[in-house]
Amino acid sequence: MLTRVELTSPFEDNISAWKIKKREKYKDLVEDVKRNGWNVELRTVEVGARGFVNLSSMNVFKMVGLTQKQCSKARKELSEVAIRCSHFIWLNRSNQTWEAPMRVVV
Repeated sequence: MLTRVELTSPFEDNISAWKIKKREKYKDLVEDVKRNGWNVELRTVEVGARGFVNLSSMNVFKMVGLTQKQCSKARKELSEVAIRCSHFIWLNRSNQTWEAPMRVVV
């Protein structure tokens, strides 16, 4: 079984729409891989720009073998990273030049 996991970080009000868009984006790729004899599925992980991690994302964590405790930790860390990144973008909203920030460490 081949599983592709796609991360999206939209505004919370748009999580469902972006989940659909990601599925559409990879539809042809998934079909091509299946035609070549592979068993494949696409899973999406959505983390809102304000830190919301939806239930389907938690199901992906469980699918890859995380324990309940590890799922909770992953959710908390993803939420924190999303909030910090959104804050960085907000602080730099007026900058005319963009420099990629250092990695966010939780």
